[in-house]
Amino acid sequence: MSQSLRLNGREKFPVRRLAILWKNNRWRTFINWLCRTRAGKDLFNISAFQKMASYRIDNYVFERIKTVLEPIVSVWKDLNIDLALDKDYYRLVRLKKPLNPHELFYPKCSNSNAVSASSTRSRDFLAHLDDVSYHAVYRYFLDYGQRQSLSDPQEAVKRLNANGKTMQAVMIHVVMWLNTHPAKVNDRDSNKPSLIDDLHPVLSPASADGSQTVKVMALGLQRSVLTYVEEHAASFTDPVHRELLTLFPDDDTDPTVYHQRFRIEAWRDVLRMVYEKVGPRFENPCVTRFNTEHPSGPTPSPKTGLVDFIHAAIIQHPEVVHNSSLSNPRATESLRVMMNEVISQ
Repeated sequence: MSQSLRLNGREKFPVRRLAILWKNNRWRTFINWLCRTRAGKDLFNISAFQKMASYRIDNYVFERIKTVLEPIVSVWKDLNIDLALDKDYYRLVRLKKPLNPHELFYPKCSNSNAVSASSTRSRDFLAHLDDVSYHAVYRYFLDYGQRQSLSDPQEAVKRLNANGKTMQAVMIHVVMWLNTHPAKVNDRDSNKPSLIDDLHPVLSPASADGSQTVKVMALGLQRSVLTYVEEHAASFTDPVHRELLTLFPDDDTDPTVYHQRFRIEAWRDVLRMVYEKVGPRFENPCVTRFNTEHPSGPTPSPKTGLVDFIHAAIIQHPEVVHNSSLSNPRATESLRVMMNEVISQ
């Protein structure tokens, strides 16, 4: 088993991490699906998967990984050919874009239109396949490359692993904007509910077609938000703004202070996205103003003055946010006046 999991002899067998994954029904089903193919087994990483399982964005993670593995799975299902990830598939991924598999499969054949199963093939590529199967794989990727490029599955897992905590945090904010009574989660529960489950009660009145439509709406909203956050993770984690991720809109949060985040383009884009998907259905007092004030306007100009910069940093600090004496509008405005007086002197 250690050899199958590609663990070296010095590592202690990760029983706890494996048990956490295996007791999670969604991840056990996904891992069984993944490990049907050789490439899927090559991609399986117990540490990365156990970490991603804790983020409660399983639907998005599974969809992303299945999408990047689609070409490999199709070859396995349609042609009954199992490709290895490192040995076979990555040589295709590294080809120039747009994809031209001819240079890899049949480099000595100058006329791609004349390529057949009897043409001279690469010696060290897919050596385990006979000429007919080899040509069938070539034809598949020739057609696939005309429609879209190939993605690196391991790079996708790395990105999900690196950005997953940020994606989870932003999604928690979105859930709290729309549902002021999310489900309480038991940390010891192996099958914690997905974050989008808390969106179903909110979206139900918007759908007259039943629960299936609600699920589709929730998945669509999550997909849009998490795709954006994955692609713009640096905007949420830069040193100036990263603390905003953990300042959730609870009962003690001053809406005026919470609104400061929407001066940042990334947060404003997520707000617009949610509004476009579900309409004016915000329930949390920190964002209910956007039920009557459309968030599609231009992002407010960033504050560039020294006083404004320091003021914004102070009022977003956790010790200020969670102290009503310091975070109320009168106190924060007094702070601004005092700083202006100091600077002017």
